Amino acid sequence: MNSLREALRTQYIGAILIAMLGFQGLFNLLGALTSPLYLLIGGAGRDRSVLGSSRSIVNWNDLLPYLTRGILYLLVSYALVRWLYAAELERQPEPVAEEP
Repeated sequence: MNSLREALRTQYIGAILIAMLGFQGLFNLLGALTSPLYLLIGGAGRDRSVLGSSRSIVNWNDLLPYLTRGILYLLVSYALVRWLYAAELERQPEPVAEEP
């Protein structure tokens, strides 16, 4: 496990993987947030009848996969950051300021 950790840390593969997962998570969350706006602007509710059933602008069946994928990508990205770089940050001593 330590050899995998060292390979991910020293070859920049871990940083690339963290960035990719983070951006994928953000794009999924933004897609989930902009989907209702797209339906509003696209006129999803224009051709409805007064006697017809009312539909919600937010379609939870379509939004839920985007939200869960986005949250999972961000959680995995955070876990990788903690696993790869948190121990290294704790080991670094703080610089001592010289007194005049």
